[in-house]
Amino acid sequence: MSEYPKPVRYGLWFFAELGVIAATIPGVLGTALAYNMVLDLPFWAGVLICAATVILLLGLQSYGVRKLEFMIAVFMLIMASCFFIELSHVNPPMNELIEGLFIPRLKGHYAISDAVALISALVVPHNLFLHSSLVSSRNLPSSSEAVKDASVFFLLENAFALFLALVINVAIVSLSGTICADNLSLDDTNTCSSLTLKSASVLFK
Repeated sequence: MSEYPKPVRYGLWFFAELGVIAATIPGVLGTALAYNMVLDLPFWAGVLICAATVILLLGLQSYGVRKLEFMIAVFMLIMASCFFIELSHVNPPMNELIEGLFIPRLKGHYAISDAVALISALVVPHNLFLHSSLVSSRNLPSSSEAVKDASVFFLLENAFALFLALVINVAIVSLSGTICADNLSLDDTNTCSSLTLKSASVLFK
């Protein structure tokens, strides 16, 4: 970025940091909330565990970026497997699920706010910097042909990662939607109609 003037460089750095912080806060709070809901840990303890885990994972970089990538891939596969196992128990209507992927519809009182929340959760600006960092860590030959081939493989790699993230998010939404659409008690039905972070534990029943 040395070709840019200093004010532009600082401006880009500031907005990059702001985007990373904005995308990280929901992850930290969500992790702490999950610890609170599943393990009944205090909220502050969940935040500390999340921070310690991140520092531990970043420490793996000293042993090589590939080991860090491997650990993240393992965690992603574990998370995906858990959601798919749960999804097999609730049996969502696959025809409607596939149709909704290609022809989305907004129905219900909270449909627009839910859609905005999903977009803000899926559009993660820090991925741009993450993928750029991973690409720059590769040792590439200097020939133009090798760079061209590497660009194709990087594109396929990123496309696969984003597709896996899409599948996991579809599983999450389908799981909660199917549970709340199933035969529930009157109390659980009322809870699902106005689901909040405090009442989300109904999904674990």
